[in-house]
Amino acid sequence: MHPSAIVPVNKPIFRTPLECVHAYRKLHAIPEDIPISYAGRLDPMAEGVLILLIGAANKQRRTLEHLDKAYEVEVLFGCATDTGDVLGKVTKISSTKIDVQKKVVETALSAFSGTINQRYPAYASIKVQGKPLFWWARQNRLQEIDIPTHSVHIHSIHMHQMHHITPFELRLAIRNRITSVCGDFRQEEIAKLWETKLSQVSANSRFPVYTLHVSCGSGVYMRVLAEDLGAQLGLPSLAYSIVRTKVGAYTRAECEQLVF
Repeated sequence: MHPSAIVPVNKPIFRTPLECVHAYRKLHAIPEDIPISYAGRLDPMAEGVLILLIGAANKQRRTLEHLDKAYEVEVLFGCATDTGDVLGKVTKISSTKIDVQKKVVETALSAFSGTINQRYPAYASIKVQGKPLFWWARQNRLQEIDIPTHSVHIHSIHMHQMHHITPFELRLAIRNRITSVCGDFRQEEIAKLWETKLSQVSANSRFPVYTLHVSCGSGVYMRVLAEDLGAQLGLPSLAYSIVRTKVGAYTRAECEQLVF
């Protein structure tokens, strides 16, 4: 192994970036004294292009973190959680029929093009008063602080397609996703809450899911984008799936597949 390498890998859903680092080290028998890190975190529920830095390439981490990125994001309307994705405690589920027209969504998307001011998600590692934001969220003390915002740039955002999902289908999908994540992410508590809330929704209900293609600068949170789009439409919403398809010139097609 060359002492310095930049390696794009495909981070699978349910895995953390740190698990990908360990998997890559084991797969290529890289000694522990050679550092491996990553540029640009992906949450457990997100998948796609993750840049690993081997050896001396770690010195380029800040530069690589600021590369432009592209995503394919499914936005689920009618449900909201405290994390902005399905790996979170349900905070709201619509009990009435949700009718979101394509033209209405397209109009709302125009508000997110260009340079915007985006808040950080409640479960983020940025520090506020010396503690990570997620610490305040876990302690149920977010009301004691001002959640910080930052300026980000979205080059383009457009809708690709739309489909509906029933409460029963959603329960099965979420149960599978939550139980497939390793580590401590409050899985048991979250799974039970989803089951309880969705069991109270009429079986005839349909939740709309819109797929968005997003090209943006660094630092844009897709979970927050999904939540803010719903807020623009007056609906609870979350990022049902997130796929990072490109980082700089690195595409998903050229990523190395990891073995776990």
